[in-house]
Amino acid sequence: MAELAESSKDAPVLVGPASLLAESRTCISSAGARPDTMMPPRADSDYLVSQLRRRFSSVDGPAAAADGGATAAGVFTAGRLNKVLNLVDFEGSHGAFRSELDDLAREYRRRTVALNACALSLAREAAHVLDAAGIDFVVIKGPLQQELLYGSHFAKPAGDVDILVAETGYGPAREALAGVGFRPDERSRSLWWPVFLGEQHLVRQGSRLATVDLHRRLGQPGSPAPRDPAAFIAGGRQVVVAGQPVPTLRHPEIALLAAISITKAFFNREPSGGYLCDLRAALMGGIPQDELMELAGRQSLGPSLLFAVRACDAVLGPLGGTLSEGAARILPDLAAGDLADAVIRPWDESIRWPRRRQMLWQLCGRAPRRFIGELAWAGSSEMARRLFYRLPARH
Repeated sequence: MAELAESSKDAPVLVGPASLLAESRTCISSAGARPDTMMPPRADSDYLVSQLRRRFSSVDGPAAAADGGATAAGVFTAGRLNKVLNLVDFEGSHGAFRSELDDLAREYRRRTVALNACALSLAREAAHVLDAAGIDFVVIKGPLQQELLYGSHFAKPAGDVDILVAETGYGPAREALAGVGFRPDERSRSLWWPVFLGEQHLVRQGSRLATVDLHRRLGQPGSPAPRDPAAFIAGGRQVVVAGQPVPTLRHPEIALLAAISITKAFFNREPSGGYLCDLRAALMGGIPQDELMELAGRQSLGPSLLFAVRACDAVLGPLGGTLSEGAARILPDLAAGDLADAVIRPWDESIRWPRRRQMLWQLCGRAPRRFIGELAWAGSSEMARRLFYRLPARH
């Protein structure tokens, strides 16, 4: 057993044995992938949404009771795929339904603690290495962000430690982490990963416990990315993990990052409930909406933020204010019900999805030059993926 001392707010956590952490990573961190098994029906997703609205909105969710067709296994699966199980307490459920759900959620929480304790330890180690190399960086997502948003490092499972560095710091950061045993994993050795996705997954040989996901850009080809990712680094805040200062994001940048993630998941037709909760929690943290919209505008992310807010309002109920008002003008032909289904249960074949180019046109602010540039970048990325996916990058 290895002891991990967290930042000052929480008591130390004992990290479980390697077998537990590896099991947790397998069972939880892959939950966002689109599965091949039968997906939970609407009653289960509606029940989950009703519970999320209890926490994040004063507006009641869809009528969904335990005896209205929802099953514990289905609700658990919908919550696992959306990474929101630890954010709800399932008030109003009872009997065998509640007992089965509690049993499933208890094991999920146990594995979340194991995963996130490992991620905290790895974030501390990576921060020490990058600090010693004089590299500016910020840790994004993960347990440190969760503590700011939800008051706990264990709100959602985090199998990776995501680190953003500037373009000029990417090579030096990779070399510094290689000095402590981290190398690109087999999947991300392709040139396509660092060139077009702007990231690589770094793993330590012989270890399956956690991955350092090293970014030099945010977003993906085919959806708008921030104009100045380095501003996310410059605007970070310092937290302390076991004596080691670790820079992480503030509420405004967390909101923008959540908007990027929601947009990316929508394009990829993946569940994004966890990102919706991150955005709502960040907005409920007291960010002046006008200031956030101004920041999004400087990063060329205004339409992306408004789309994410509209998706958030469709699922969690309207937050109100200037953001909700502006969001209503994004993709007006997409019904709120279809949008809510698309971000919570994208496996539903009845969803009327907008065309990808229509979506991109809206997110580019209907600016022809930017739209053409994003289309060209996405096309180049797809050609490169097919040609060079297995051609390793130099490292």
